Amino acid sequence: MCAAGLCVVRSRDRFGGLVVRVGVPLADVYLEFLGGRCRPNTVLAAAYDLKVFFMVVAKPPGQVRPADVLAFITAQRTGRPGGHCRPGGSGPVPARASRWSAPLARCRGSCPRERPMR
Repeated sequence: MCAAGLCVVRSRDRFGGLVVRVGVPLADVYLEFLGGRCRPNTVLAAAYDLKVFFMVVAKPPGQVRPADVLAFITAQRTGRPGGHCRPGGSGPVPARASRWSAPLARCRGSCPRERPMR
């Protein structure tokens, strides 16, 4: 699965365990962390979700800011770019939007912040 320079790459470690990478160092560390705590399909889903995020945001990982993450999550929850809801409008199922946003929120927790949170 390759696009925009990001690939979800699956391989096996020397013990036969699944190793998943997307080519973004911080995301790869996060996926390694997940690999020790989650089932393989969960790790693959998180890797794909991270790849989609970086494709949609269309910024190098070092330039992604909290506002980019929030805009992406809002758009996923509402089904519209910019996150504006329309009455009776359709969008992704809330559970799917939560699944998409969870890896970003968790990975972002270990990223340097623009300013201290209060």
